[in-house]
Amino acid sequence: MAYESLDQMYDNILDPVRGWWDERQLSKVLKISASSTVTAVTAGMVGHLDSSGEFRTGITTATNQLPLFARANYNDNDVRGVTGNISGLSGSPDAIAPDQGLSTLVGTAAYELASSSFDSSDTFTVGGAIGAHTTSGELVDGVDTDMQLGWITVSDAANYRGTDVVTFITSCWHV
Repeated sequence: MAYESLDQMYDNILDPVRGWWDERQLSKVLKISASSTVTAVTAGMVGHLDSSGEFRTGITTATNQLPLFARANYNDNDVRGVTGNISGLSGSPDAIAPDQGLSTLVGTAAYELASSSFDSSDTFTVGGAIGAHTTSGELVDGVDTDMQLGWITVSDAANYRGTDVVTFITSCWHV
């Protein structure tokens, strides 16, 4: 069984609300970088490609980085292998399973996304800019780095599954 409880499936979520009909067309499977400040990556966290071509959480200040949104949790049993097959292991870097990876959604496409990975102490304003924390990869109100990720369409609220999410339309540019 992939999950220990049904609640586990909804604790962390990245839900493509609108956009390309099949989000897999713009996805990339990556190992989680050993230099990432967060190794327990959860669905909805924002990261970027590091110099080794691996997923590193956050968007670094004063850089142009392609935002990547984690589609699953690092320890889900259905984590994809980098080679395309189901890995069955966590997405954390591990010498035992070097091909394991985390499925990510490339953040430059025209999507409206709902993410549970946000700073709950922020007040998200509809129509306002959204960014990502420099190291944790949590979404923040406004622009915490030099990279704006999009525009907020629904402030933090429970979605149809009862999970608190922030909904936004992606539009990535360096400010």
